[in-house]
Amino acid sequence: IPDSPAAKAGLREGDEVTAIDGMPMPQWTLDTLQALFEDSPPGRVVTIDRLRDGAHKLLRVKLADLL
Repeated sequence: IPDSPAAKAGLREGDEVTAIDGMPMPQWTLDTLQALFEDSPPGRVVTIDRLRDGAHKLLRVKLADLL
């Protein structure tokens, strides 16, 4: 989403998120992801490990209330 926290942090369509806050994606469930992104307070900082073109990069995303 343009101007979203993810876009501002540098995430683009086609990026692969391999971990969030150090926990590999296979360990996350839909429920835990929903709790993280919908129930966390705006302003919480989440670290996302992004894979693009074979290179990993850690991004810090400040969660925001989008609604």
